[in-house]
Amino acid sequence: MSTIALASLLLALPGAVAAPQSPAAPAPPAPDDVRAGVRAYLDEAYAVGLWSGVALVRLHGEDVFRGAIGPFDASAPSPEPNRLDGVFRIGSITKSFTQIALLRLVDRGEVELDEPIAKAHPELAPALGEAVTLRHLLNFTSGLPSELDEDSSGAEGVEYDERGLAGPFLASRRPERATEPGERRRYSNLGYWYAGAVLEAATGTTYEAAVRDLVLAPLGLDDTGFGDAAPGDGRMTNGHEPGDGGDRGALVAVEPYPVRARYASGMMTSTLADLERLCDALAADGFLAAESREELFRAFRVDKQEVTLEGGPVFKSAGFVPGWRTHLRFHPREGHLVVLLNNRTVLPPQAIAQLGVDLVNLLRGERVNGPPIPPSEIALLPADELPETALADAARELIRAIEAGDEARFAAWHAANMPDVERDEIDRNVGALFPLPERMGGWELAGFRELRAGKLLLCVRGDGRKRAFFTFVAAADEPSRVEDLIIDLSRAR
Repeated sequence: MSTIALASLLLALPGAVAAPQSPAAPAPPAPDDVRAGVRAYLDEAYAVGLWSGVALVRLHGEDVFRGAIGPFDASAPSPEPNRLDGVFRIGSITKSFTQIALLRLVDRGEVELDEPIAKAHPELAPALGEAVTLRHLLNFTSGLPSELDEDSSGAEGVEYDERGLAGPFLASRRPERATEPGERRRYSNLGYWYAGAVLEAATGTTYEAAVRDLVLAPLGLDDTGFGDAAPGDGRMTNGHEPGDGGDRGALVAVEPYPVRARYASGMMTSTLADLERLCDALAADGFLAAESREELFRAFRVDKQEVTLEGGPVFKSAGFVPGWRTHLRFHPREGHLVVLLNNRTVLPPQAIAQLGVDLVNLLRGERVNGPPIPPSEIALLPADELPETALADAARELIRAIEAGDEARFAAWHAANMPDVERDEIDRNVGALFPLPERMGGWELAGFRELRAGKLLLCVRGDGRKRAFFTFVAAADEPSRVEDLIIDLSRAR
């Protein structure tokens, strides 16, 4: 959901772009305030269907939040809740393990980031060409497409030979590059398959054995694996998607996806504790050389510049496998660590990254507007069950004022409920609100959701699939006053 900040009135219009967060880190608030804000945010993220699994939020090595929620396996006769030691498919976070394993070889002098792969491993030259380097593969500038051609074998992933190697299969492919190496960044799973083949060639063993020997065993990551466990067995969580109506309480298990074919780009599984242990090792001296650690945290950029507006180099990764959505964000300089492992599909896909950014900003003591609301998934309660509270009364009256198109009524609502917002800020935007009922082909209060104490979501429905969402936030010290109003019109067209 895009938002345009208007004092305390936030109007979300299609195509709007959110302003970047300031890189400056304010003095941290009291730990109790941080914990309360993070817990409230994650409670709300669960309420709107953006989190169901396990989460870890740490500040300077101390837990701010560590918890689990949602079903471990919704297909079980009596579903049990998720558990902190559950095993999750991590999708493209696998790429981080590929990167780290290769950097360990860089530290040993066995591979080089900027040497043409064709020189070090001639068997891959026909597939990659003469100029592609390991850095190109790792920073997505190889020019390779995301996948192999759909008309050729391997469109869904790699094939292994009798030794468990994918290198021979990849060496026999002839992928067509869209750009020259180093010309532009283009996300490529295929590039990481070839990075896995480099790892095989350099170690003389399988990708799995190489990652185990170089990363998992030295760090004691005993619960991290390679997609062998069947979902629902032992501690391996099942993946889920919303059931009919998008009700988060009616999640259904997905058909297991064959992740082993995703190889070095997305085959792995892990746990909250193992990913936490990995980040701790990356922050400490000894596991990676200082130069390799810098490469990892700067995303293998050639220019060596700061790569984010988030306070300097950041180690971040996200993953998707049907039924699972994951996110990891680690700022060693600021002491922030966020790990979100979902065993449910999250839409829109970018929402999981927004959760990570918002949680880091909460750790900084900054104010956030709450998690984005996925209109296709939010589970609403019937409108006639809307509670009789001051906040609900204010919400009803705003809907009626917009429906009536009555500016005087709107002005009265503003004066009574949002006196702290300058009137000119309101006046600049009421023109977008009054045409809504006609534009949506009708106007009906469709349902609501109490996201947390003092925060209420209303959904207004028009013709077809048109909907608008109004989120009202009461002032903490005055429940009858609306401190924030967020309006999402992205589905109202």
